[in-house]
Amino acid sequence: MSRQFRVRFIAALLAMQAVTVLTIIIGGALITRPALVDQMSQLMDLQATSAANQASERLEAQGMVAEQAAGLMTIGTLGFDDDVAIEQLFRTNVTLDDGTYAMFLGRADGSLVYVDRDVTDHPDAQTRTWIIEIDAAGTRTESYTWRDRAGAVVATATEPATTFDPRQRVWYADAAAAEASVWTDPYVFVTTEEPGVTAATPVLRDGAVAGVVGLDLGLSELSQVVGAIDVSENGRAILLTDDGTLVAHPLPEKVITSSGSDVRNARIGELDDPVTQGGYEALRQAGELETSTTSSTSTSTSSTSTSTSSTVAAEEASADDAADEAGDQPSAEEISEVFEVDGETYQVVVAPLSEPLGWFVAITAPQSDFVGEIVAAERKTALIAVAVGLAVVVLAMPLVRLVSRRLSRLAQRANVDALTGLVNRHVFGESLAREVRRSAGDERKPLCAAQIDVDYFKQVNDTYGHAVGDQALTVVAKRLAHGVRERDVVARLGGDEFAVLLVDTDEVEAAHVMERIRGAIEAEPVETADGTHVPITITVGLAQLPTGHELEALTAGNGATGDDGAGGSGDGAGAEADPNVVLGERLLDLADQGLYVAKEGGRNKVATRTGICSGGPDPVGKPR
Repeated sequence: MSRQFRVRFIAALLAMQAVTVLTIIIGGALITRPALVDQMSQLMDLQATSAANQASERLEAQGMVAEQAAGLMTIGTLGFDDDVAIEQLFRTNVTLDDGTYAMFLGRADGSLVYVDRDVTDHPDAQTRTWIIEIDAAGTRTESYTWRDRAGAVVATATEPATTFDPRQRVWYADAAAAEASVWTDPYVFVTTEEPGVTAATPVLRDGAVAGVVGLDLGLSELSQVVGAIDVSENGRAILLTDDGTLVAHPLPEKVITSSGSDVRNARIGELDDPVTQGGYEALRQAGELETSTTSSTSTSTSSTSTSTSSTVAAEEASADDAADEAGDQPSAEEISEVFEVDGETYQVVVAPLSEPLGWFVAITAPQSDFVGEIVAAERKTALIAVAVGLAVVVLAMPLVRLVSRRLSRLAQRANVDALTGLVNRHVFGESLAREVRRSAGDERKPLCAAQIDVDYFKQVNDTYGHAVGDQALTVVAKRLAHGVRERDVVARLGGDEFAVLLVDTDEVEAAHVMERIRGAIEAEPVETADGTHVPITITVGLAQLPTGHELEALTAGNGATGDDGAGGSGDGAGAEADPNVVLGERLLDLADQGLYVAKEGGRNKVATRTGICSGGPDPVGKPR
């Protein structure tokens, strides 16, 4: 009992400790962590939106340059056929903005005015102008002019001759078809091998498209925009199109890729970045991005930059005017998804650009960057709780031992006979019912019970005193306990009455066991303090639990309820009585009948109800 109590008490303390730790962990998982993840998502939303707005403003500003030039030509402020004035305007815009790579006008007759920064052949120049003229007869003339910062001519040339036709270019065809401003998909400038995009706006004369103004804008600056995003220690940001084409990256060299002579913008799947790929794939599978079909990017053999992809028409002018009047700002709801890479949980947030449509700023970050500290704090708290719990267990052990000893003593007093150390009648009854259940059940093991009386015990008390009587009872108890197996049960039922339960033992073997014990007790008189030897003998009644038809007869009818008057407790509750308890009482009753036979046979005998099994000479004494 003492050991069981200590084990259970320690188990209870450890269980309380486990509950405390689980409460900390579950509380963090259900309350603190979701709040931090939500805060993380909001922060990523803000940064993605801010970067998207910066990129949109940059692109829109350059798009307006192309629109303004086309507008001046449309209303006639700038002569549509005045190549000198057009060249001067284009040179001004190209030199004022480092991100503007080229500005050009392609006309419906195939002529071209093109100004760019390609001064490879003349490093002392600032710009190069390429003009293609088509006369009334369709004769084509090409010329190149390089100018310095002051606009002075550095060099001229008429070679190389090309077959370039602006009307066959995507920027021209899309703008002319839409009769509105368009953006090309990102591509790589042939001359500089830098990522870029073209904004194109048609020039309308007499209601028809007379030409298209284009502006080549480099995208390197946008890589600086996304590179400046610092959402977390391991967060990253990129600018891409909805079909997975990379526009800008914190590492600009990641934006372009080459295969032989083909130089183009990289795709998400070509990056050595499983996190970025996982974020894009999570968005695509969730249907958050509508993937468009794009043709393969090609490069021009001339010095002009080219691109391929679908273009996006600008909104109707009336809708733009209405939005401006209402003070509306281009906006869209941010897109967010959660995904996993190598067991790590990540968050991806995407904010669309207002212009061009179909471009997005995507930010990915591991949730551990935001919840890592709280998880570490939870672990520390859990460890502290474990340490405190163990300390409590250690400090409580002396108290536990004291309480367990007292409980053990109480349990011993309740279950054990104080004089002999044997179990009492109550414990014996429980053991008897348990073994009857096992013996009468499927196992069908033999079971014997013995009822034992000390012969003429009252005479011993009267002659030698109660102290010697108690000594005699102790000797009998010790002999009984030593004479049987550990699994057998020996009990003091009261006074000089004892009982033995012999498990898995038939009547013949039980008779031998009890005879051996009887003989040992007879052969060793009790020696008193003054050296007197007091002879002690016992009488044993023995019975075996019936089997087969005998058991059925014993349990049939009233025999199973305890109201047949043949012994038993008499307190049975009819059919509600435990049949195993009733059978145990019947077994003891049969053993008691054997005890009666042994006493009638002269005492100091072992007998069953059918006759004497063995025994010694009749003891000297008087009947009680």
